[in-house]
Amino acid sequence: MTERPRVDTYAEQPGTPPDGHMVLAYRVDLETADGWEVDDYAAQVPVEITDADPTSNAQRVAQTTADEVLAGHAPDVVRVRVLVWAGRPGRDEDATAVAERSRA
Repeated sequence: MTERPRVDTYAEQPGTPPDGHMVLAYRVDLETADGWEVDDYAAQVPVEITDADPTSNAQRVAQTTADEVLAGHAPDVVRVRVLVWAGRPGRDEDATAVAERSRA
């Protein structure tokens, strides 16, 4: 998918993220025996800033989300891919961070 996904957005709500937080957008794709299920939307969420480098924060969110999603899905999900963008989502190739996890 190279076009921008539809956004369920935090940014459309009034106000700004709380102090010490930044807004990241993320999308979760799942792979089963039938192939990849790619969501056509991304969520925007405020996340705590733990590093001065936005890429490090995005990578942390991608890795944590991938681990949680894989653990929370049935065994038919064999791989999870999480793409994270700083701010608004964009094209896959422009993601700030990508994490993939597979079942052992």
